[in-house]
Amino acid sequence: MRPLRLTLEAFGPYAQGQTLDFTELGQHEFFLIHGTTGSGKTTLLDAITYALYGETSGAGRTAAQMRSQQASPESDTRVRFDFRIGSACYRVERLPEQEVAKKRGTGTTKRPAEARLWRSQITDTDAGPSEDGWTPIATKAGQVNSEVSRLLGFSAEQFRQVILIPQGRFREVLEADSKKREEILETLFGTGLYSQLAERLKSKARGIEEAAKEGERKKEALLQAQQVESTEALHERREDLNKRCSDLASALKPLQEQRDKAAEGLATARRLNEQFQEADAASKELKSLVARKNEIDQSRQQLTSARKASSIRSEREIWIRSQKQVSDIKSDLAREQKRVPELEKSLNQAKAQREEQDQRAKRKETLQREQSQLQPLVAKLATWTKTKSELEAKSKELREQTSEAERLKNAANESSKQLPEVEKHRDEAMQAKAALPALEATQKTVQEQLETLGRKKTLEKQLQPKQTDLAKKEATGRQLAEELKAKQKRLQEEQALWDSGQAALLASQLTEDTPCPVCGSLHHPAPHQSLKDTLPSQEKLKAAREAVANIEKKLETAREEWQAAKAEVVELNSQLKALDKVETTTEALAKQASTLAEKIEATRKLVAAYPETALEKAKRRNEETRKAFETADAKRIATQNQLTQIQTSLEHLARDIPDALRAPQALPNRLDQLEKEIEKIDHEMKRIEASYQKSLTDYQNAQTRIESLNKQLLQSEKNLQESTQTWQSALQREAFRDDSAWQAAQLPPEELQSLLTQIEAYDKQLAAATDRHERARETLAKSKADKPPELETYATKARAADEALQEKRDERTGIAKELEGVETALRNLAKLEKEFGVLQQTYAVAGRVADAVNGKNPLGMTLQRFVLTAFLDDTLIAATARLERMSRGRYRLERRRERDDMRRASGLDLDVFDEFTGQARSVNTLSGGESFLASLSLALGLADVVQSYAGGIRMEALFIDEGFGTLDQEALDEALKALMDLREKGRLVGIISHVPELKERIDVRLEVTATREGSRAKFHIVGE
Repeated sequence: MRPLRLTLEAFGPYAQGQTLDFTELGQHEFFLIHGTTGSGKTTLLDAITYALYGETSGAGRTAAQMRSQQASPESDTRVRFDFRIGSACYRVERLPEQEVAKKRGTGTTKRPAEARLWRSQITDTDAGPSEDGWTPIATKAGQVNSEVSRLLGFSAEQFRQVILIPQGRFREVLEADSKKREEILETLFGTGLYSQLAERLKSKARGIEEAAKEGERKKEALLQAQQVESTEALHERREDLNKRCSDLASALKPLQEQRDKAAEGLATARRLNEQFQEADAASKELKSLVARKNEIDQSRQQLTSARKASSIRSEREIWIRSQKQVSDIKSDLAREQKRVPELEKSLNQAKAQREEQDQRAKRKETLQREQSQLQPLVAKLATWTKTKSELEAKSKELREQTSEAERLKNAANESSKQLPEVEKHRDEAMQAKAALPALEATQKTVQEQLETLGRKKTLEKQLQPKQTDLAKKEATGRQLAEELKAKQKRLQEEQALWDSGQAALLASQLTEDTPCPVCGSLHHPAPHQSLKDTLPSQEKLKAAREAVANIEKKLETAREEWQAAKAEVVELNSQLKALDKVETTTEALAKQASTLAEKIEATRKLVAAYPETALEKAKRRNEETRKAFETADAKRIATQNQLTQIQTSLEHLARDIPDALRAPQALPNRLDQLEKEIEKIDHEMKRIEASYQKSLTDYQNAQTRIESLNKQLLQSEKNLQESTQTWQSALQREAFRDDSAWQAAQLPPEELQSLLTQIEAYDKQLAAATDRHERARETLAKSKADKPPELETYATKARAADEALQEKRDERTGIAKELEGVETALRNLAKLEKEFGVLQQTYAVAGRVADAVNGKNPLGMTLQRFVLTAFLDDTLIAATARLERMSRGRYRLERRRERDDMRRASGLDLDVFDEFTGQARSVNTLSGGESFLASLSLALGLADVVQSYAGGIRMEALFIDEGFGTLDQEALDEALKALMDLREKGRLVGIISHVPELKERIDVRLEVTATREGSRAKFHIVGE
């Protein structure tokens, strides 16, 4: 990333717009950021970091705090930064959350933060793109943060450690532990693939281990569901069940024969009983129909009369229409004759109003003359109103500024009084900070105990519905077993009827002189009576079998679900037993945790409220408040002078405007009133003329309409006379006495059709009932029975035989189902044992590999960290080359090879080898100046190595804030030489320092100057 332009508005001390064009440096790659304390040097680095990541370069400053106090309320706080990565140019712009002036009315409103990112369509330019040709690629803060991190390859924290090193933080990368350094190097060298590989191997090994444990749990659940302790015991149960099934099969045959014989006798009795019932029903139906004969004959006569009336309906309809036509014309004529006097009266009134139009025209002319006199005053009144508003606004502003100046004055006095109190609280905060780690350790222990109790309660809540579900599944199984028993019984009954009726079906197919398929006889004097009407169909038998099969499947599913539910209950009970280790109660632990949390929160608030720098900040705030008061008082005096000028201008404008028209909206209201009154007169004149023309037209049309209606009336009366004669002739022809007789005879078409349908239906029902009665009488005579049989006797015998058979079948079915469950369990156990053996072999390899790449090895080093050691070794070679020169051959950086602590990961920790002692020691032992040289060497070496690898992150700029003041003269010379060497590699280096010698030795400077109106910054190149 190489900076091109940086623009600040109302940001920090830069109250006015400030743009820094880095392309002005040309070939000068090394520059000093110079200025007095508080002028805004570090703010420039804050602006770059904020533009890119929405954060400042220092941890103690938030973006919302960076709004300039010297900026006007109308100015927006904003930062825009143009930069180049390779040949592509980008622009990022951010506005923090801030109070801005309302667009309407007075006061301010809070506007949320904004962020945008563009890419230029123009690439590979030295000066950067113009203001045109930018394409937006992100318009929300989160999107901008993600895209910037992707483009630069750094998070905000890593950017502050590698590219822009803030004041007081140059030692962070040098003294970071292995874990922190691993995060930085992973981003720089893109080695996340190795970390992902290690995690995937670890996850796979964990999955294999869990699968093996799950297999063991399933095996135990299967054995518990079968209520045995081992697989061998389950095999013994299977042998016993097989023997019992064989014994029961032998006992079923004689019971089946007894049941079939009783079922045949019951079927014969039922057929005879149905014949007696049919004969009785046929006799009753015939008697009922004979009783309705007279009613039907009357309906036949009514049908004949209705048909005659229907044949002359058209002649009557013509007669009725003629009567209505004469009546309608007479009504219309009377209505028109009644309207003529009213229309004549309206016409006369319209003529009178038309004669008054001249007076209205004169009134309109007077109003238009007044309107033209008032128009010129509109502009003058607007200027007077605007000036008056400015006077009121400026008066309000003066009152607010006076109040603000008084408030700041009181605040400055109060701030001075608080300094001793701040010093006291700061000392108390330091003591509380020392006691904080012990409190946090105790809190962690209590929290872990609470989590254990929480898991126990969760498992107890899970167990209760599982136990309820197990009971429901057991009840469902019992219900299905009872339903299966009923379905099987019904199937056996139907099957028995079908089997016993096969002889009757064969007999129904015998014909004389054709051999019997059973005995071979050609004559068949007494064939078996047909059971065709009572036998079940093959489809019905098939449906019954399918119903039994469905219930059996459901019962099997219910049993499997019950076994699975029982296994879950056993597993939950096992987990609950393992958690019975915390002896205290949740309430006691919660109370202790609450007390600890309150103490820790109070301690943290005290430490946060009064850090070590609290006193210096309080003094700085005191000085800032005093300066703010002086600024506010100066603004108040300026506003007072402006108010006097506005008052003079207002008095001059008031001379040309009458007092009556100065009131708000007085002149616009009068002009609007005149305009409306003129429009009203125009509208009234047009309305009167239109009313006259309409009245004249209505009167003339009424006269014409009366003449036309008189002619129509004569023709309609003639037509009525002719249609009356035709209707009377039709009544005589069809033998109707008069019109009333015709109306009494007619029927609607739907009633006529209903009457015809009723008569035809009766005739068909009577013929069918007669035939049914004869057939039933003949069938009963053939049976030679004088009364119906006793069905209950036959049914009792059949039921007893069937129950005896079903009892044995149920016993055999229950044993068979139990045997099937045992067989299923044995198959599942064999499958689980086979899978468990495969999992053990797989885990033996995958587990060892996963442990090795995740750091469980003699080196305590993950796969990614092993790869990063190679990159770090290359980096230390490049860094040591610079450090040896800057430390005059005394120090070189080394990677620590041994593990200091077997409990933590290692491999990326750093030591410094001291040639004076001939021994290596921790980099944490270096002095301030030595640490700065080592950190600078490491940063430069890291940049060289990253860019040397293909696909590495481009690090084309480096910014350092302070640190040079800790160096002696010789070390300072070497540090500057190392930084100046970067110019040969095209690296842009900017440093902030108060060391006087640097200003003399660096010929390119960014001069920052503080003024009362805000700071200004400008590049200065000596000799140009």
